[in-house]
Amino acid sequence: MTQNKNFEQILVEETRKGNIQGDKYLIEGQILLYLVLEAARREGVPLEYIQKAEERGMLTGDLYITYEGAKRIYDNLRKAVKKKGEERGTNYLKIIDSFDPITDHDLIANAIFCLDPEIQEKVENNLEGLYRVVLSVGSQKRRGKHLPVRTKGAYQGEDHLISKELEELISAIPRIQYLGDEEYQRRLRVITNKKAEREIFPLFKDNPKEAFKVLEEKINKEKNENLRDAYLQLKDIYNEYSKFKVINENPNFQDPETGKIGVLPSLHQRIALYHLLKEKRFGIFDGCGTGKTAIATLAQPLIEEELKRAGIKVSRKVIQ
Repeated sequence: MTQNKNFEQILVEETRKGNIQGDKYLIEGQILLYLVLEAARREGVPLEYIQKAEERGMLTGDLYITYEGAKRIYDNLRKAVKKKGEERGTNYLKIIDSFDPITDHDLIANAIFCLDPEIQEKVENNLEGLYRVVLSVGSQKRRGKHLPVRTKGAYQGEDHLISKELEELISAIPRIQYLGDEEYQRRLRVITNKKAEREIFPLFKDNPKEAFKVLEEKINKEKNENLRDAYLQLKDIYNEYSKFKVINENPNFQDPETGKIGVLPSLHQRIALYHLLKEKRFGIFDGCGTGKTAIATLAQPLIEEELKRAGIKVSRKVIQ
């Protein structure tokens, strides 16, 4: 048996020789992998082939992901990431390891997937399977530990408008991958943009005028094309948020805690209203006392106005 054969090839060959009755594990042309693996262990097939088949099955969803299997897959990927980093003079592994494997599992999976076609082949070109692997490994590492404390924001002056880790990741993504139109490439841009948007949020919340000024300076000075694009995206989206018009807002509303006037809607409420109207479907899962009721109240006239523009009759009912 050669090293590059996968388990299905071995199964077919051994069945033809009469050593394994592989056909009894076929249902509508599909091999039930877990049954095949059980048979393989009984037949004494080398462990390395069985493990390769298990890993492939976990990535494709044909097998339940175990921590041991996920860790084998992830450890091999980390070796591949390290190798690619050494070839390109960038410490990819350090960048990947700087993110939280649970809260940032989608970011980690997409970043690894985008680094190189060879890595995509290692995971059977299956990004969804890679999500599950990263989350499984992260969940086991986190077991018995507290969740990380959220920081108030990443802004640390002009040098780091967003977190250093995110800047390094965006900078390290190959340009052709960052600009690509494949689903996984677009998804990576969305994830990095959203993370950057969350990180810079406190600066815009506290002082939007200063935030736009700092952002403009960063755009003008930044030499990395990926980062410059990311900053331009931040400028565009926060411009849209600031210009978004809310109907029937109360300019005299006073915050009962701070005494400030004209703070409704707040920035996070304005962002929610913007996406609710633009995306049509939008979930808000903030905790108690964060202004969800106000968002719903302010959304009602906006939705009504949108329906009227579409020629849809609006009727109201009071439920007692």
